[in-house]
Order: sequence, then C-alpha cells, then structure tokens
Amino acid sequence: MSNLIPTGVYEGEIETYGIMKTKQGKPMVAVDFKIEVDGHEDFIRWFGSLNAGMAREITTKTLADLGYKETTLTSLADGCGLDNTRKYFLTISVDEYQGKRRNKIDWINLTKGTSSFVSPKDVASLLTGIDIGADMQLAMQSTQRDTVPKVPATTMTDANDIPF
Repeated sequence: MSNLIPTGVYEGEIETYGIMKTKQGKPMVAVDFKIEVDGHEDFIRWFGSLNAGMAREITTKTLADLGYKETTLTSLADGCGLDNTRKYFLTISVDEYQGKRRNKIDWINLTKGTSSFVSPKDVASLLTGIDIGADMQLAMQSTQRDTVPKVPATTMTDANDIPF
C-alpha cells in the first residue's frame, strides 16, 4: 500500500492471512483484504492482538465473524480456516501514531445478504439459558383481537370526507 486509503467503508475479500510477530516478538493475527479504491485494486491488513483481555476478545470475535471455527490457531497459521468466499464491509480510517499516518481497519462486517443461519446442531448451545416463554405469551396475548370491532365502521357521506 503506497498511498493512504481515504477514510470510508469499502467492500473487500480475504486475500491472505496467518500468524505474524509483533516488534516485541509476540504472536498476532494478520489478515490481508483486497479492496477497490477509486477503480484500482488495493490491499489493507488487519491486525489482531493475542494479548490477554479485551484485545484477545476482539480478535477471537473477529476471527469467528471471518468464519474461523477452530479452538486453536494452528489451522490459521497453516493458512486455513477463514472464509475467503464471502465479501466484507471494512470501515477504514487514517490513524496517526508516533508522527506517522497509516490506515487502520476499525470494523469488519459481513456484507448484506451474506450472513448465514446457525446450523441446527449449534442452535441448542447458542440458546442455552435463554427462555422467552413468558415474553412470547405476553406478545401473543397483545396480538389477540376481539371479534367485534370496538368502534363501528362508518360510511363516507361525500367525496370530500376522506378520513386521512
């Protein structure tokens, strides 16, 4: 990437990914996305921290959003596991750090129409602890209507008597 990509939302697809080392020698996840900028192909890299805490939570959530289904990073290190058949919306900004300006991916979201339903075998574990029985009963009660209208219908007396 020779020039800064203007701030905005871009549609992109995964090009390559794997594990890299930080300057301190710690492992991190890297995903390269191919995007189109002003009619030209460009690339931008997303970095995911594996440091304990919120940084790792964000990284693992993002990996799951990108289709990763493993519980270790071995497959990712082998270049396997992310869904490179989908397109993603990338929210890109320009960040300044230590006097240098660089692009940064702020958000990665699925493009419209590409989200998928949870597989039937995963539904039970996903819904563990969620009980909507009482809420559904209230909702169904509020939608029940009397068979007799509460206000009698009236007829229009002339063409100018429009009720709206």
